[in-house]
Amino acid sequence: MKYQRDNGGFSLVTALFLLVILAALGVFVITISSTQQATSTLSILDARAMAAAQSGMQWAVHRARNQPADLGCGGAGASFSLQGPGLDGFSVGIACVVTPNIVEGGDPPYSMYALTVTASRGVLGSPDYVRRILQATVTDAP
Repeated sequence: MKYQRDNGGFSLVTALFLLVILAALGVFVITISSTQQATSTLSILDARAMAAAQSGMQWAVHRARNQPADLGCGGAGASFSLQGPGLDGFSVGIACVVTPNIVEGGDPPYSMYALTVTASRGVLGSPDYVRRILQATVTDAP
């Protein structure tokens, strides 16, 4: 008497195993893809925040050397929102501390400005929040 083996159950287990492995691989690929996209977006926002902070610093340095009253040193400081492609939505705040009438040797007196520029976008705690701070010291000496 000959017996036939039934291999139908083994094929079903193999097929289920392959489906589970392929599903796990699909979830992994989707997770990696979304993480890469989020990282890329945050890198772009970081670069834009740095550009916004540098723009604010250039404005503040120019004002410190030419129109220091516009900086609001010792008071509320200055702030503005940027417009235009790439920097739209960024707000820039400038804090200034002035040290007036510095005299060195026989030179005429000058003022020294400690500038802190903060550029930010979004709300603290949100996934797209970004902020950059730059500091510089400038004089109005000739």
